[in-house]
Amino acid sequence: MTLRSTLSAIHSLRHQLVIGGNNNNIIAAAAAAVVNNHRLPMMTNDNNNTGDCPFPLAISRRFSRRYYKFYSWPNDFLPFYWQRQKRLPGHIRSGDAVQDIGTWDKKALVLDAMYCKELENAPEPVRRQFTLEFARRKDIVEYQKYHIMKVMQRNPCDTISPEARITNYTVKIRNLLHHFYKVDWWAAHLKGHQNVMVQKRRRMLNELYYTDRERFEFVTKTLKIDYTPPPLGEIVVKPTRKSTLRRLTREYCERIKDDKLDAYHQKLIAEQKVYEQKKSEIDDWIKDQDKYLGVTVPQTQQQQQTVDTK
Repeated sequence: MTLRSTLSAIHSLRHQLVIGGNNNNIIAAAAAAVVNNHRLPMMTNDNNNTGDCPFPLAISRRFSRRYYKFYSWPNDFLPFYWQRQKRLPGHIRSGDAVQDIGTWDKKALVLDAMYCKELENAPEPVRRQFTLEFARRKDIVEYQKYHIMKVMQRNPCDTISPEARITNYTVKIRNLLHHFYKVDWWAAHLKGHQNVMVQKRRRMLNELYYTDRERFEFVTKTLKIDYTPPPLGEIVVKPTRKSTLRRLTREYCERIKDDKLDAYHQKLIAEQKVYEQKKSEIDDWIKDQDKYLGVTVPQTQQQQQTVDTK
């Protein structure tokens, strides 16, 4: 009986690993526990080992997370080159041609102080504190969103139309794109929010595309969004390594077959002239022999038509 089979027979040591001690003592103690049908007591990792078990036990790392990096199987045996397409993460592939909320005037006032009359006569150092130069990122985003929304709104109070909602999500998405590119690329707590907003905006763009094509073109062109709705009634199959290699191999074999057939066809065309010349010489020789022997061979209808055309 091996150590592994002995420990697997013990229900109390199902996910535990025996460490330390002599192997013979370990096997004997584990076998005795199996024969007596009782559970082995757990031991601590300190030096003061107490209990009936003569060896310490520890929790195994068998079911812990393993940080392995899997590589694709090499394709060196193939007669053509193939490499998996490198794509950006999903929270980056939003379809926006602009990765920020745009430029703004640093001397402009924030939205909360835009209509304040007291700042008109205030000193320049005081007024400067309420400009975008010293504003938070949140205030800058609200300022840009306010001016972009004025272009996309159907009326001054419009906040629920498809254009207004798409604009709202676009500003938020591009603000997070700025955060990913300029602040923290690995912001895990924002990736989920980014994916949710991108999917919601795609759903709205789909609805706008099939309801009002002109407004869809206006929104995508004005906001610079590169998005093409999926065709209706078609199932988009995600490309995989096996299917792609099979398709490329099939195309490679078809290309080899076509090349060989073309080469053989060109060879037959080149030999056709020699064949026709030999055929004409043989026909002339047969005619001379028939004329010399005085034999008349009846011509078929096809040969008569050929003579008439000549």
